[in-house]
Amino acid sequence: MVDLGSGCGRLVLYAALTRGGGGGICHDWGQDDDDETSKATKLNWDVHGIEIGTRLHSLAIRSLRRGVDKGWFEYVDMMTNNTDDAAQGDDKVDDDGGRIITFHNGNALSLEDPYFAHNRPLSSTSSNHLDDDKSSTSSSSSPPSHLSTFDSIRSLLSRTDLIFAYSTVWETSKIRPYDTNLGAMVLSSKWSRTLASTCKDGCVAITTDRVLDPEAGWKLLDRMEVNNPCVWGSVGYISVLEKGKTLMT
Repeated sequence: MVDLGSGCGRLVLYAALTRGGGGGICHDWGQDDDDETSKATKLNWDVHGIEIGTRLHSLAIRSLRRGVDKGWFEYVDMMTNNTDDAAQGDDKVDDDGGRIITFHNGNALSLEDPYFAHNRPLSSTSSNHLDDDKSSTSSSSSPPSHLSTFDSIRSLLSRTDLIFAYSTVWETSKIRPYDTNLGAMVLSSKWSRTLASTCKDGCVAITTDRVLDPEAGWKLLDRMEVNNPCVWGSVGYISVLEKGKTLMT
């Protein structure tokens, strides 16, 4: 599962704690995934967060460290378990059938977002953000935070079976912002088309208040109204990717 726009990591950690069979794997993948300090932890679902904002990403890493301190997750050495996979950013870990949690700090789109351009530190700066809490017993052994490359994020998205995106304020389609047949606002092509071209056939995506464009190959399966006090309620849209049925050129 991938939480696209994972913020401070709440959904990722919740999924790890409620969908795992005890224990979990955590790792902060970045540009230096092949570094010998690369670490990870173990669980039954592979759960990943992708967040473009470094401050929110740092909060997620702090929460993950608290989980390690509480004994809910444990660090294992990715380089020892599977050097080739770790160097390639492949997050499958052979550790008693365990799965992993990863937090990626980077952009899921090939376009640079100008709003976040100033918020992209050097790896040393990013690492300092994560090491502020000197009380954490896992700080010295946990991985530094680096920016994940677009290619590594694209590789992750190409393997995932399930995506969640809190897309309530994401950009809508300029050509068809509202689909009368679906009765829903439509996400812009940069999201609908990018995810359609990157994700595998059959990938299920859950979006909020905006539906992925059917013309990009996304078939709407269901919708659900849910409580969301921040915006007086939201609608969750469940779509599945059907490769070969795109109408976009």
